[in-house]
Amino acid sequence: MAFKHLCIGIKNITKFRKYQRRRGFKPRRRFRYKHLKIIFLDIFRHNKEQRQVAINAASMLIIQASNYLVPLITFPFLIRTLGIEGFGLMSFTQNIFSYFEQFMTYGFMFTAPKDVAQSVDEQPRLNQLFHIIFYTKILLFTLCLVVLLPLFLLISRLAEIQTLAVVGLTILLANLLQIDWFFQGIQQMKNITYANILARFVSLILLFTFVKTPNNVAEAILGFTVSQIIANVFLWILAYQRYGISFTPPQYEAIKNQLRAGFPIFSSQFLVRFYSADVNLTLLGFLTNNLTVGTYALSNKIFSLVTLTISPVSTALYPYLAKLFSSDYGAFWRQFHQIVRIYAVIYMSLAIGLFIFADKIIYLINGSENSNAAFILQLLAFSVAVSPFGSLFVQTLLLHQKNKSLFYINVLLVILNLGSVVPLFFYFREIGLAINSILIHWVIFGLQYYLVKKAKITT
Repeated sequence: MAFKHLCIGIKNITKFRKYQRRRGFKPRRRFRYKHLKIIFLDIFRHNKEQRQVAINAASMLIIQASNYLVPLITFPFLIRTLGIEGFGLMSFTQNIFSYFEQFMTYGFMFTAPKDVAQSVDEQPRLNQLFHIIFYTKILLFTLCLVVLLPLFLLISRLAEIQTLAVVGLTILLANLLQIDWFFQGIQQMKNITYANILARFVSLILLFTFVKTPNNVAEAILGFTVSQIIANVFLWILAYQRYGISFTPPQYEAIKNQLRAGFPIFSSQFLVRFYSADVNLTLLGFLTNNLTVGTYALSNKIFSLVTLTISPVSTALYPYLAKLFSSDYGAFWRQFHQIVRIYAVIYMSLAIGLFIFADKIIYLINGSENSNAAFILQLLAFSVAVSPFGSLFVQTLLLHQKNKSLFYINVLLVILNLGSVVPLFFYFREIGLAINSILIHWVIFGLQYYLVKKAKITT
Protein backbone atom coordinates (compact mmCIF):
# COMPACT_ATOMS: atom_id res chain seq x y z
CA MET A 1 0.00 0.00 0.00
CA ALA A 2 2.81 2.39 0.88
CA PHE A 3 4.50 1.59 -2.46
CA LYS A 4 1.24 2.42 -4.28
CA HIS A 5 1.07 5.85 -2.69
CA LEU A 6 4.76 6.38 -3.37
CA CYS A 7 3.99 5.84 -7.06
CA ILE A 8 1.10 8.33 -6.82
CA GLY A 9 3.48 10.91 -5.34
CA ILE A 10 6.03 10.38 -8.13
CA LYS A 11 3.23 10.62 -10.73
CA ASN A 12 2.13 13.97 -9.27
CA ILE A 13 5.69 15.27 -9.53
CA THR A 14 5.84 14.19 -13.20
CA LYS A 15 2.62 16.06 -13.94
CA PHE A 16 3.96 19.12 -12.14
CA ARG A 17 7.13 19.13 -14.26
CA LYS A 18 5.14 18.81 -17.50
CA TYR A 19 3.05 21.79 -16.41
CA GLN A 20 6.27 23.77 -15.77
CA ARG A 21 7.65 22.96 -19.23
CA ARG A 22 4.41 24.02 -20.92
CA ARG A 23 4.53 27.34 -19.06
CA GLY A 24 8.21 27.85 -19.85
CA PHE A 25 9.41 27.60 -16.24
CA LYS A 26 12.72 26.03 -15.40
CA PRO A 27 12.66 23.77 -12.35
CA ARG A 28 14.52 25.35 -9.46
CA ARG A 29 16.54 23.53 -6.86
CA ARG A 30 14.10 24.41 -4.09
CA PHE A 31 11.34 22.40 -5.81
CA ARG A 32 13.24 19.21 -5.03
CA TYR A 33 12.46 19.65 -1.36
CA LYS A 34 8.81 20.20 -2.22
CA HIS A 35 8.81 17.05 -4.30
CA LEU A 36 10.20 15.03 -1.43
CA LYS A 37 7.51 16.49 0.81
CA ILE A 38 4.81 15.52 -1.70
CA ILE A 39 5.98 11.92 -1.73
CA PHE A 40 5.90 11.54 2.05
CA LEU A 41 2.61 13.39 2.40
CA ASP A 42 1.02 11.08 -0.16
CA ILE A 43 2.26 8.05 1.76
CA PHE A 44 1.16 9.18 5.21
CA ARG A 45 -2.05 10.90 4.15
CA HIS A 46 -3.43 7.62 2.83
CA ASN A 47 -2.29 5.39 5.68
CA LYS A 48 -2.53 6.73 9.22
CA GLU A 49 -1.49 3.40 10.71
CA GLN A 50 1.81 3.41 8.86
CA ARG A 51 2.31 7.02 9.92
CA GLN A 52 1.87 6.03 13.58
CA VAL A 53 4.23 3.09 13.12
CA ALA A 54 6.80 5.45 11.60
CA ILE A 55 6.45 7.90 14.51
CA ASN A 56 6.77 5.10 17.06
CA ALA A 57 9.71 3.59 15.20
CA ALA A 58 11.39 7.01 15.08
CA SER A 59 10.87 7.39 18.84
CA MET A 60 12.35 3.96 19.51
CA LEU A 61 15.24 4.66 17.15
CA ILE A 62 16.02 7.82 19.11
CA ILE A 63 16.02 5.71 22.27
CA GLN A 64 18.33 3.21 20.64
CA ALA A 65 20.56 6.03 19.39
CA SER A 66 20.94 7.22 22.99
CA ASN A 67 21.55 3.60 24.01
CA TYR A 68 24.52 3.64 21.63
CA LEU A 69 25.83 7.15 22.00
CA VAL A 70 26.01 6.94 25.79
CA PRO A 71 27.73 3.49 25.87
CA LEU A 72 30.22 4.81 23.33
CA ILE A 73 31.25 7.17 26.12
CA THR A 74 30.60 5.15 29.28
CA PHE A 75 31.71 1.72 28.05
CA PRO A 76 35.35 2.69 27.29
CA PHE A 77 35.35 4.91 30.40
CA LEU A 78 34.30 2.03 32.68
CA ILE A 79 36.71 -0.44 31.07
CA ARG A 80 39.63 1.94 31.53
CA THR A 81 38.65 3.22 34.99
CA LEU A 82 37.52 -0.03 36.61
CA GLY A 83 39.94 -2.19 34.62
CA ILE A 84 39.06 -5.55 33.07
CA GLU A 85 38.72 -7.16 36.52
CA GLY A 86 36.48 -4.42 37.93
CA PHE A 87 34.35 -4.49 34.80
CA GLY A 88 34.12 -8.27 35.13
CA LEU A 89 32.93 -7.96 38.75
CA MET A 90 30.31 -5.38 37.75
CA SER A 91 29.14 -7.58 34.87
CA PHE A 92 28.87 -10.65 37.12
CA THR A 93 26.78 -8.74 39.69
CA GLN A 94 24.46 -7.33 37.04
CA ASN A 95 24.19 -10.78 35.49
CA ILE A 96 23.05 -12.37 38.77
CA PHE A 97 20.33 -9.77 39.21
CA SER A 98 19.26 -10.07 35.56
CA TYR A 99 17.65 -13.43 36.36
CA PHE A 100 15.50 -11.83 39.05
CA GLU A 101 14.81 -8.88 36.78
CA GLN A 102 13.51 -11.27 34.14
CA PHE A 103 11.35 -12.95 36.80
CA MET A 104 9.80 -9.57 37.68
CA THR A 105 9.17 -8.68 34.04
CA TYR A 106 7.06 -11.86 33.81
CA GLY A 107 6.29 -11.57 30.09
CA PHE A 108 4.58 -8.18 30.52
CA MET A 109 6.58 -6.88 27.56
CA PHE A 110 4.31 -9.02 25.34
CA THR A 111 1.02 -9.27 27.24
CA ALA A 112 0.70 -5.78 28.75
CA PRO A 113 0.99 -3.65 25.54
CA LYS A 114 -1.66 -5.80 23.87
CA ASP A 115 -4.04 -5.54 26.85
CA VAL A 116 -3.48 -1.79 27.13
CA ALA A 117 -4.07 -1.29 23.39
CA GLN A 118 -7.39 -3.13 23.66
CA SER A 119 -8.46 -0.99 26.65
CA VAL A 120 -7.22 2.39 25.44
CA ASP A 121 -10.76 3.71 24.81
CA GLU A 122 -12.06 2.55 28.21
CA GLN A 123 -10.46 4.69 30.93
CA PRO A 124 -11.77 2.70 33.95
CA ARG A 125 -10.54 -0.56 32.44
CA LEU A 126 -7.21 1.04 31.48
CA ASN A 127 -6.76 2.42 35.00
CA GLN A 128 -7.57 -0.96 36.53
CA LEU A 129 -5.18 -2.82 34.22
CA PHE A 130 -2.35 -0.38 34.98
CA HIS A 131 -2.52 -1.07 38.71
CA ILE A 132 -3.13 -4.80 38.39
CA ILE A 133 0.20 -5.16 36.59
CA PHE A 134 1.96 -2.92 39.10
CA TYR A 135 0.62 -4.85 42.11
CA THR A 136 1.60 -8.10 40.42
CA LYS A 137 5.15 -6.80 40.05
CA ILE A 138 5.19 -5.83 43.75
CA LEU A 139 4.36 -9.44 44.60
CA LEU A 140 7.13 -10.69 42.32
CA PHE A 141 9.56 -8.17 43.81
CA THR A 142 8.79 -9.48 47.31
CA LEU A 143 9.44 -13.06 46.18
CA CYS A 144 12.80 -12.00 44.74
CA LEU A 145 13.84 -10.52 48.08
CA VAL A 146 12.87 -13.73 49.88
CA VAL A 147 15.05 -15.82 47.52
CA LEU A 148 18.00 -13.41 47.32
CA LEU A 149 18.69 -13.20 51.04
CA PRO A 150 19.63 -16.87 51.62
CA LEU A 151 21.52 -17.04 48.30
CA PHE A 152 23.92 -14.26 49.27
CA LEU A 153 24.36 -15.71 52.75
CA LEU A 154 24.94 -19.37 51.87
CA ILE A 155 26.84 -19.34 48.55
CA SER A 156 30.47 -18.39 49.11
CA ARG A 157 31.04 -16.71 45.73
CA LEU A 158 27.98 -14.50 46.26
CA ALA A 159 28.94 -13.85 49.87
CA GLU A 160 32.09 -12.17 48.56
CA ILE A 161 29.97 -9.49 46.89
CA GLN A 162 27.37 -8.87 49.61
CA THR A 163 27.96 -5.11 49.45
CA LEU A 164 27.25 -5.17 45.74
CA ALA A 165 24.15 -7.28 46.44
CA VAL A 166 22.60 -4.41 48.42
CA VAL A 167 23.40 -2.05 45.56
CA GLY A 168 22.01 -4.57 43.10
CA LEU A 169 18.57 -4.32 44.70
CA THR A 170 18.20 -0.95 42.97
CA ILE A 171 18.19 -2.89 39.67
CA LEU A 172 15.02 -4.65 40.82
CA LEU A 173 13.53 -1.41 42.13
CA ALA A 174 14.06 0.24 38.74
CA ASN A 175 12.33 -2.73 37.09
CA LEU A 176 9.42 -2.48 39.55
CA LEU A 177 8.78 1.14 38.54
CA GLN A 178 9.15 0.51 34.80
CA ILE A 179 5.93 1.24 32.85
CA ASP A 180 7.20 1.32 29.27
CA TRP A 181 4.53 -1.26 28.44
CA PHE A 182 1.81 1.29 29.19
CA PHE A 183 3.10 3.91 26.75
CA GLN A 184 3.80 1.24 24.16
CA GLY A 185 0.19 0.07 24.43
CA ILE A 186 -1.30 3.55 23.98
CA GLN A 187 1.22 4.11 21.15
CA GLN A 188 2.81 7.15 22.76
CA MET A 189 6.40 5.97 22.70
CA LYS A 190 7.74 9.49 22.41
CA ASN A 191 7.28 9.70 26.20
CA ILE A 192 9.58 6.68 26.62
CA THR A 193 12.07 8.57 24.45
CA TYR A 194 12.02 11.59 26.77
CA ALA A 195 12.46 9.39 29.86
CA ASN A 196 15.28 7.42 28.24
CA ILE A 197 17.19 10.55 27.28
CA LEU A 198 16.74 11.86 30.84
CA ALA A 199 18.09 8.57 32.26
CA ARG A 200 21.11 8.59 29.98
CA PHE A 201 21.93 12.20 30.80
CA VAL A 202 21.70 11.60 34.57
CA SER A 203 23.77 8.40 34.32
CA LEU A 204 26.56 10.28 32.55
CA ILE A 205 26.67 12.86 35.34
CA LEU A 206 26.67 10.21 38.10
CA LEU A 207 29.30 7.99 36.46
CA PHE A 208 31.78 10.74 35.70
CA THR A 209 31.28 12.25 39.14
CA PHE A 210 31.56 9.18 41.37
CA VAL A 211 33.51 6.52 39.41
CA LYS A 212 37.18 7.40 39.83
CA THR A 213 39.07 4.19 40.76
CA PRO A 214 38.81 0.40 40.22
CA ASN A 215 37.14 0.18 43.66
CA ASN A 216 34.08 2.18 42.53
CA VAL A 217 32.15 -0.81 41.14
CA ALA A 218 29.16 -0.14 43.42
CA GLU A 219 29.06 3.51 42.33
CA ALA A 220 29.10 2.39 38.68
CA ILE A 221 26.06 0.14 39.19
CA LEU A 222 24.23 2.91 41.09
CA GLY A 223 24.99 5.34 38.29
CA PHE A 224 22.87 3.28 35.91
CA THR A 225 20.08 2.23 38.27
CA VAL A 226 19.45 5.56 40.05
CA SER A 227 19.16 7.34 36.69
CA GLN A 228 16.67 4.72 35.51
CA ILE A 229 14.61 5.11 38.69
CA ILE A 230 14.45 8.89 38.14
CA ALA A 231 13.30 8.36 34.53
CA ASN A 232 10.62 5.87 35.62
CA VAL A 233 9.31 8.29 38.25
CA PHE A 234 9.00 10.86 35.45
CA LEU A 235 6.87 8.40 33.45
CA TRP A 236 4.67 7.72 36.48
CA ILE A 237 4.00 11.43 36.92
CA LEU A 238 3.17 11.66 33.21
CA ALA A 239 0.79 8.68 33.37
CA TYR A 240 -1.12 10.15 36.32
CA GLN A 241 -1.26 13.76 35.15
CA ARG A 242 -1.67 13.50 31.38
CA TYR A 243 -3.31 10.13 30.78
CA GLY A 244 -5.86 10.03 33.57
CA ILE A 245 -4.40 7.19 35.61
CA SER A 246 -5.60 7.31 39.23
CA PHE A 247 -4.96 5.17 42.30
CA THR A 248 -6.84 1.86 42.44
CA PRO A 249 -6.68 -0.58 45.39
CA PRO A 250 -5.34 -4.09 44.72
CA GLN A 251 -7.69 -6.81 43.52
CA TYR A 252 -6.23 -10.17 44.50
CA GLU A 253 -8.31 -12.23 42.09
CA ALA A 254 -7.21 -9.98 39.20
CA ILE A 255 -3.56 -10.39 40.23
CA LYS A 256 -3.98 -14.16 40.26
CA ASN A 257 -5.54 -14.06 36.77
CA GLN A 258 -2.70 -11.86 35.52
CA LEU A 259 -0.12 -14.36 36.78
CA ARG A 260 -2.01 -17.28 35.28
CA ALA A 261 -2.43 -15.59 31.88
CA GLY A 262 1.20 -14.52 31.63
CA PHE A 263 2.78 -17.75 32.82
CA PRO A 264 3.19 -19.46 29.40
CA ILE A 265 5.05 -16.46 27.96
CA PHE A 266 7.02 -15.92 31.18
CA SER A 267 8.16 -19.54 31.30
CA SER A 268 9.30 -19.38 27.68
CA GLN A 269 11.14 -16.10 28.16
CA PHE A 270 12.71 -17.13 31.45
CA LEU A 271 14.08 -20.33 29.94
CA VAL A 272 15.90 -18.16 27.38
CA ARG A 273 18.18 -17.06 30.24
CA PHE A 274 19.51 -20.61 30.49
CA TYR A 275 20.84 -20.77 26.95
CA SER A 276 21.73 -17.12 26.34
CA ALA A 277 24.97 -15.25 27.04
CA ASP A 278 23.77 -14.75 30.63
CA VAL A 279 24.46 -18.36 31.53
CA ASN A 280 27.95 -18.02 30.04
CA LEU A 281 28.75 -15.08 32.33
CA THR A 282 27.24 -16.92 35.29
CA LEU A 283 29.40 -19.98 34.60
CA LEU A 284 32.54 -17.88 34.21
CA GLY A 285 31.72 -15.91 37.35
CA PHE A 286 31.46 -19.01 39.52
CA LEU A 287 34.26 -21.10 38.01
CA THR A 288 36.90 -18.56 36.94
CA ASN A 289 38.12 -15.12 38.03
CA ASN A 290 37.03 -11.55 37.40
CA LEU A 291 39.70 -11.09 34.69
CA THR A 292 38.25 -13.91 32.57
CA VAL A 293 34.72 -12.66 33.17
CA GLY A 294 35.78 -9.15 32.15
CA THR A 295 37.43 -10.38 28.93
CA TYR A 296 34.32 -12.27 27.85
CA ALA A 297 31.99 -9.47 29.04
CA LEU A 298 33.94 -6.93 26.96
CA SER A 299 33.36 -8.87 23.72
CA ASN A 300 29.82 -9.85 24.63
CA LYS A 301 28.90 -6.22 25.41
CA ILE A 302 29.94 -5.18 21.90
CA PHE A 303 27.97 -8.10 20.46
CA SER A 304 24.92 -7.06 22.50
CA LEU A 305 25.14 -3.45 21.34
CA VAL A 306 25.11 -4.60 17.73
CA THR A 307 22.21 -7.06 18.12
CA LEU A 308 20.07 -4.72 20.22
CA THR A 309 19.68 -2.39 17.24
CA ILE A 310 16.69 -4.51 16.28
CA SER A 311 14.86 -3.84 19.55
CA PRO A 312 13.23 -0.45 18.72
CA VAL A 313 12.15 -1.59 15.27
CA SER A 314 10.70 -4.81 16.65
CA THR A 315 8.85 -2.95 19.42
CA ALA A 316 7.34 -0.46 17.00
CA LEU A 317 6.38 -3.12 14.44
CA TYR A 318 4.62 -5.49 16.82
CA PRO A 319 1.32 -3.54 17.30
CA TYR A 320 1.17 -2.85 13.55
CA LEU A 321 1.82 -6.49 12.59
CA ALA A 322 -0.71 -7.70 15.19
CA LYS A 323 -3.42 -5.51 13.69
CA LEU A 324 -2.47 -6.46 10.14
CA PHE A 325 -2.58 -10.13 11.13
CA SER A 326 -6.21 -9.84 12.23
CA SER A 327 -7.38 -7.62 9.36
CA ASP A 328 -5.47 -8.84 6.28
CA TYR A 329 -3.62 -12.15 6.65
CA GLY A 330 -2.16 -12.06 3.13
CA ALA A 331 -0.79 -8.54 3.62
CA PHE A 332 0.73 -9.66 6.92
CA TRP A 333 2.82 -12.34 5.19
CA ARG A 334 3.87 -9.99 2.40
CA GLN A 335 5.05 -7.52 5.03
CA PHE A 336 6.76 -10.34 6.96
CA HIS A 337 8.83 -11.46 3.95
CA GLN A 338 9.81 -7.90 3.16
CA ILE A 339 11.06 -7.40 6.73
CA VAL A 340 13.04 -10.68 6.60
CA ARG A 341 14.84 -9.56 3.42
CA ILE A 342 15.76 -6.20 4.95
CA TYR A 343 16.99 -7.81 8.18
CA ALA A 344 19.12 -10.31 6.24
CA VAL A 345 20.95 -7.65 4.21
CA ILE A 346 21.61 -5.33 7.16
CA TYR A 347 22.76 -7.90 9.71
CA MET A 348 24.87 -9.94 7.33
CA SER A 349 26.75 -6.71 6.55
CA LEU A 350 27.15 -5.98 10.27
CA ALA A 351 28.44 -9.51 10.91
CA ILE A 352 31.09 -9.19 8.19
CA GLY A 353 32.18 -5.78 9.48
CA LEU A 354 32.41 -7.04 13.06
CA PHE A 355 34.54 -10.02 11.99
CA ILE A 356 36.97 -7.93 9.94
CA PHE A 357 37.44 -5.06 12.39
CA ALA A 358 37.19 -6.97 15.71
CA ASP A 359 40.75 -6.21 16.83
CA LYS A 360 40.39 -2.50 16.03
CA ILE A 361 37.07 -2.27 17.87
CA ILE A 362 38.55 -3.92 20.98
CA TYR A 363 41.56 -1.57 20.86
CA LEU A 364 39.30 1.46 20.50
CA ILE A 365 37.24 0.55 23.58
CA ASN A 366 39.86 -1.09 25.79
CA GLY A 367 42.66 1.36 25.04
CA SER A 368 45.04 -1.56 24.45
CA GLU A 369 45.18 -4.74 22.43
CA ASN A 370 43.48 -7.86 23.74
CA SER A 371 43.80 -10.71 21.26
CA ASN A 372 41.63 -13.05 23.34
CA ALA A 373 38.74 -10.59 23.45
CA ALA A 374 39.13 -9.84 19.72
CA PHE A 375 38.96 -13.54 18.83
CA ILE A 376 35.85 -14.02 20.98
CA LEU A 377 34.25 -11.05 19.20
CA GLN A 378 35.07 -12.58 15.81
CA LEU A 379 33.36 -15.80 16.86
CA LEU A 380 30.30 -13.95 18.15
CA ALA A 381 30.04 -12.17 14.78
CA PHE A 382 28.75 -15.45 13.30
CA SER A 383 25.72 -15.12 15.57
CA VAL A 384 24.99 -11.55 14.48
CA ALA A 385 23.74 -12.68 11.06
CA VAL A 386 20.72 -14.49 12.56
CA SER A 387 20.21 -12.41 15.71
CA PRO A 388 17.43 -10.08 14.43
CA PHE A 389 15.07 -12.86 13.37
CA GLY A 390 14.39 -14.12 16.89
CA SER A 391 12.05 -11.30 17.90
CA LEU A 392 10.23 -11.32 14.55
CA PHE A 393 9.74 -15.10 14.59
CA VAL A 394 8.58 -15.09 18.23
CA GLN A 395 6.05 -12.33 17.54
CA THR A 396 4.76 -14.23 14.49
CA LEU A 397 4.39 -17.46 16.46
CA LEU A 398 2.63 -15.64 19.30
CA LEU A 399 0.16 -14.17 16.81
CA HIS A 400 -0.50 -17.72 15.60
CA GLN A 401 -0.99 -18.76 19.26
CA LYS A 402 1.97 -21.14 19.19
CA ASN A 403 2.90 -20.49 22.82
CA LYS A 404 3.37 -24.17 23.59
CA SER A 405 5.65 -24.63 20.60
CA LEU A 406 7.83 -21.77 21.81
CA PHE A 407 7.95 -23.33 25.25
CA TYR A 408 9.04 -26.71 23.84
CA ILE A 409 11.74 -25.03 21.76
CA ASN A 410 13.10 -23.31 24.84
CA VAL A 411 13.11 -26.56 26.83
CA LEU A 412 14.98 -28.27 23.99
CA LEU A 413 17.51 -25.44 23.80
CA VAL A 414 18.11 -25.52 27.55
CA ILE A 415 18.84 -29.27 27.33
CA LEU A 416 21.10 -28.74 24.30
CA ASN A 417 22.93 -25.89 26.01
CA LEU A 418 23.51 -27.86 29.20
CA GLY A 419 24.85 -30.74 27.13
CA SER A 420 27.24 -28.61 25.06
CA VAL A 421 28.35 -25.76 27.31
CA VAL A 422 30.11 -27.92 29.94
CA PRO A 423 32.44 -29.87 27.60
CA LEU A 424 33.14 -26.77 25.47
CA PHE A 425 33.99 -24.78 28.59
CA PHE A 426 36.12 -27.61 29.98
CA TYR A 427 38.26 -27.88 26.82
CA PHE A 428 38.29 -24.28 25.53
CA ARG A 429 37.27 -22.07 28.50
CA GLU A 430 35.77 -18.71 27.39
CA ILE A 431 36.48 -19.51 23.71
CA GLY A 432 34.30 -22.59 24.08
CA LEU A 433 31.47 -20.46 25.45
CA ALA A 434 31.63 -18.25 22.34
CA ILE A 435 31.48 -21.35 20.12
CA ASN A 436 28.51 -22.58 22.13
CA SER A 437 26.79 -19.21 21.59
CA ILE A 438 27.11 -19.64 17.81
CA LEU A 439 25.64 -23.14 18.01
CA ILE A 440 22.66 -22.03 20.10
CA HIS A 441 21.86 -18.97 17.95
CA TRP A 442 21.81 -20.97 14.73
CA VAL A 443 19.73 -23.78 16.24
CA ILE A 444 17.23 -21.16 17.50
CA PHE A 445 17.04 -19.67 14.01
CA GLY A 446 16.48 -23.06 12.38
CA LEU A 447 13.79 -24.24 14.79
CA GLN A 448 11.86 -20.95 14.80
CA TYR A 449 12.05 -20.69 11.02
CA TYR A 450 10.64 -24.20 10.70
CA LEU A 451 7.71 -23.38 13.02
CA VAL A 452 6.94 -20.11 11.24
CA LYS A 453 6.96 -21.84 7.87
CA LYS A 454 4.73 -24.59 9.24
CA ALA A 455 2.32 -22.03 10.76
CA LYS A 456 1.96 -20.33 7.38
CA ILE A 457 1.17 -23.59 5.60
CA THR A 458 -1.31 -24.95 8.14
CA THR A 459 -3.19 -21.70 8.84
